[in-house]
Amino acid sequence: MKTEELKAIGLTEEQIAEVFKLKGKEIGELNNKISVLEAEKNSLTEQINTANAEISSYKDLDIETIKKNAQDYKQKYDDLVIQSQNEMKQLQFNHTIENALTKSNAKNIKAVKSLLDLETLTNSKDLTTDLENAINALKESEAYLFNIEDNGDSSVGGSNTLPAGQDLSKMSYEDFLKSYK
Repeated sequence: MKTEELKAIGLTEEQIAEVFKLKGKEIGELNNKISVLEAEKNSLTEQINTANAEISSYKDLDIETIKKNAQDYKQKYDDLVIQSQNEMKQLQFNHTIENALTKSNAKNIKAVKSLLDLETLTNSKDLTTDLENAINALKESEAYLFNIEDNGDSSVGGSNTLPAGQDLSKMSYEDFLKSYK
C-alpha cells in the first residue's frame, strides 16, 4: 500500500497518516510475535540437539556402566545429605553456645568460646547443663571476661541526687557543688 494509492481513492493527508499509523502498530505486533516464535524455535532446536547428543552418548554406554554411574550418584547424594546434616548440627551447636554466652553477659564471645572445651561439649549428652556449668566455671576463674550484673546493692561514690526541696535552676555552680557533697 502506497501513499499514491491512498490518495487515488480520495483519502486526505490526515487519513493517510492514520492508516499508516495503524498499519505500523499492526506490523510492530507481528514483529513481536515473530521474535517470540523465533526464540521458541531456537530453544526447541537447542533442546533437540541436547537430547540427540545425550542419546548418542547412551549408544556408547553399556548397562553396567549406567548402573555403576547410578550407584555412584546415589553414594554422592547420601554423602551430601550426611554432610549437610553434620553442618546443621554444627550450626545448631555453635548457635547454642553463642546464645548461652550472650545470656551470660560475655564481653567477647569469641574469646570466651575459645576457652571452652568444645570437644567435651560436642560429646555431651546434656549440652545445656554442661554448657551452663562450663560458663559458670569460667565466670569464677576468668571473671574479667564477663560483664557483672549490677543489682543496685553496692553503690560507690555517693548518690547523684540533690537534697529534697532544692531547685537546680535557681542555684549557682558553687551552691550546686556544696549541696552535691
